[in-house]
Amino acid sequence: MRTRFALPVVLSLLAVPGTAADVFAQSTIETPVETRVDRVTVFTFGARITRLGTVRVPAGTHVLVFSGLPKELDPASLRVTPDGPVTIQSVTSRIKYGNADSLNAPDEVLALRRRLDDLNDEQELLDVAIESIDAEQQYVATLSANPSDSERPLADLVGIADFVRDRMPEIKTRKLNAGRKSRELREEAERIRKQLREYASSSRTPDVAEAIVTVSSDTSTEVAFDLTYTVSSASWRTHYDVRSPSIDEPITLVHFADIAQNSGEDWNDVSVTISTGDLHRSNELPELETLWLPNRASRFSTSQFRPSPTSVRTGAPVDDTDRVLGTVWDKQSGEPIPGANIVVVGTNERTVTDAGGSYLIRGQSLAQRNIQVSFIGYQSVMTSITSNVIDFYLDESAMELNEIVVEAEPDPFDNIIFRGGRGEEARYVVDGRGVASVSLDVSRSERRTVTEYTIGPRISIPTDAKKRTFEIRQIEAPADFDYVTVPKEVPSAFLTARIPNWSQYDLEPGSMALYVDEVFVGSAALDPTNTADTLSIGLGEDPSVSIKRERRDDFSKRNFFGSKEERRLGFRITIRNNREEANALTIRDQIPISTDKSVTVDAGDLSGGMLNKETGEIKWKVALDPGETHTIEFDYSARYPKGLALVLD
Repeated sequence: MRTRFALPVVLSLLAVPGTAADVFAQSTIETPVETRVDRVTVFTFGARITRLGTVRVPAGTHVLVFSGLPKELDPASLRVTPDGPVTIQSVTSRIKYGNADSLNAPDEVLALRRRLDDLNDEQELLDVAIESIDAEQQYVATLSANPSDSERPLADLVGIADFVRDRMPEIKTRKLNAGRKSRELREEAERIRKQLREYASSSRTPDVAEAIVTVSSDTSTEVAFDLTYTVSSASWRTHYDVRSPSIDEPITLVHFADIAQNSGEDWNDVSVTISTGDLHRSNELPELETLWLPNRASRFSTSQFRPSPTSVRTGAPVDDTDRVLGTVWDKQSGEPIPGANIVVVGTNERTVTDAGGSYLIRGQSLAQRNIQVSFIGYQSVMTSITSNVIDFYLDESAMELNEIVVEAEPDPFDNIIFRGGRGEEARYVVDGRGVASVSLDVSRSERRTVTEYTIGPRISIPTDAKKRTFEIRQIEAPADFDYVTVPKEVPSAFLTARIPNWSQYDLEPGSMALYVDEVFVGSAALDPTNTADTLSIGLGEDPSVSIKRERRDDFSKRNFFGSKEERRLGFRITIRNNREEANALTIRDQIPISTDKSVTVDAGDLSGGMLNKETGEIKWKVALDPGETHTIEFDYSARYPKGLALVLD
């Protein structure tokens, strides 16, 4: 009886509007939502994208499709926030694979397709004709195989021989012509296929991600949505211009941010914020693991290995593993690559390489999965996990990060360097030439664990892996200047700037381009992890100060006292200021320090120098007038057992 009533009940449910079945049918109708990128936060590795879109949502439950998202978005980061009286029931994502648009193909493409069909038809008919020619040739060959059949009259045999002699050349000629025609058809067909492939490649829509959002609403209403997600193929780096106009003025540190992205979507007219945070860095407190000796596994260091000519090198194969470690290298330079993205494909397991290019990634049953490494400016590499040790060697991409291309009527925000601080009128530079002006307003905010810089006005950054350089602030830092020389090592004077209390400026690690009197003098690295109170920056060698260090032969002596030997050494340092202005100079030299009780070292006359008894370093501070020459002399003695070889200088 239950079977008899089941069908009418189901049919009645399908027929009555508003039932569960009807709601399900409504929910399967997908409504597309157009969105645009509105704002972007770029981290040291990765970026968070926010899109905006508006759509009218009818009463009931509906499925909204947000398309055109980058394929590489992290599904776990996908968030949808409505600004209206609707309820979000679920948020999922999927990949929409692109294809060529056949329906809207141009007339010449349609003509090529018709011609290709005709060629295929001709080829089929020609194949049938060639089969007939082959059969005829085989038949004639069979006749000629038995010309001496004794049961046939001689006249018949003569006729067969004449037939074979006349017919066979004709058959071979027809077969040769058919083969030539077949080759021509195949060559023309291949040319057309190549043209069609080129069209398909140029017209193919890219693979994109889509966000599938199920919403419900009591009434029909227009709703604005914020859609946020993260991508990994974006980053920014810090570098500085350090400018010293004179020793009487503060140093100017110009803080730049190099931004690059290759996410698959263009950021057009967007608000950009850069953050010192790192999306791929774990926020969990690390745990100590038991340190076994001897080590069961060791990570590679830059001093142990150098690149292999291949793209991947693995350790011993394993059947199963819950962790993979290794190092990512630049294949050409042999240097490790810090900050490269490591992803176990199809999982949420991901990490980035540390300062030494090393990585460690953990997960459940990683064996036989694919692991991929990528970094902006390099070609990605992917391999199967068959070992718990995998090294990668990356080739640079064909598109260099610092490549600048200027085309006709360029976008004024494309391939540029923005110069100017907050509220200042700034100009941007292409190939070293100022081509326009734009007002930049960079605001800085400090959060609990990161610092953020918001760049104004709205700008555009295409998905091309090229870096765009933005000036985000200028710092006027009072500095103490000093000329320092270590004539024992290099007989030159080096200008050094010392910035006290430098931690107040909250600097980021990065490279520094050094300028003295508007002249580039070299590069250096800024390491904010330095715990010293004063930041020292070497500004280069000053050739206007002449320095000479020599041993005083008239002072050197060697004496013997029983089982002991004593040597006395003296040195002379001569400095001349060739500048037209007074100059202050710090001279550094040294005497040896003994680590053996049988060896004693005693300082002699140090010409007023200050001796550090723990390190043996001697410092002199000298003020030189223009053209003045100053001489420093010092000596020391060393007593040690006879026959002991010592290097004294």
